Amino acid sequence: GIDKRDVTIAFPVDDNKHSMGKIFAYLPVHSDTGFPFLINADFILPSSREDIQDVPWNRWLMKCVASLLADALPLLKEKGRLTVDLLEALAKRINELYESSIFYPIVEAVRDALMDQELLPTDDGTFVSARNAKLASAEWLRTLLRDEQLKQLFKTESTLKWISGEITERTKHNFDLWKYIREELNVEEVTPESFARKIESTFLGKQTDDWMIDFYRHLSKVEYLWRPGGLMRRKPILRLQDNKHVVPFRSDGMENAYLPPPEETEFPVVKQEI
Repeated sequence: GIDKRDVTIAFPVDDNKHSMGKIFAYLPVHSDTGFPFLINADFILPSSREDIQDVPWNRWLMKCVASLLADALPLLKEKGRLTVDLLEALAKRINELYESSIFYPIVEAVRDALMDQELLPTDDGTFVSARNAKLASAEWLRTLLRDEQLKQLFKTESTLKWISGEITERTKHNFDLWKYIREELNVEEVTPESFARKIESTFLGKQTDDWMIDFYRHLSKVEYLWRPGGLMRRKPILRLQDNKHVVPFRSDGMENAYLPPPEETEFPVVKQEI
């Protein structure tokens, strides 16, 4: 008949990780949780205090811990403590847990919080929810496609942001967090190929000449996209003098546009400013 309880969690305020993962039932329990924070509650223990028992009371308390953690994440963000390292440690443990685990309510609470609240670090120093986040497989995509371009490319009214560049598949230190964001939170990873597939004249027509110059500059380093057989050869990536966009070649292999000559011409030419 008890419906009130005291549950406490505590996060480190410095780099001292000695006590991380400890669990207490007022006094220490011998086993660790693997999470990057402390847990204290009136858990039922065996006489050896080796571990918390898998009983309904303890499962109820763990749901309370999960609810408290969901409330704590925004507070950590406000205090500047919601770091990539902390999220990596959290994701590493979550990736190891199954639904049968007594800790699984924590998995669900963290997933729901990150999906709906702006708690994931972005490349511009802010935070974003998983629903409005994108991963980039290449740094130049984050440089070229900013918030407005992402909205236009994905045809949404929501503000989309890039996940921090610290979190990539290639960074061993943060791989668990990348995997969690990609597989558990279902955040799409934009690659040069997927970017190329989404490009259309409507999107390109909204960009400035300076943006187009940056686009060509980055594209010049990704040759497989525009060499024969590349995706970009079938996309309207050439901006003409009249601001229309055309694909580089016709179906018969002839050019659709030319570099501008010194004198005026009736042939379609790439915009002089570009």
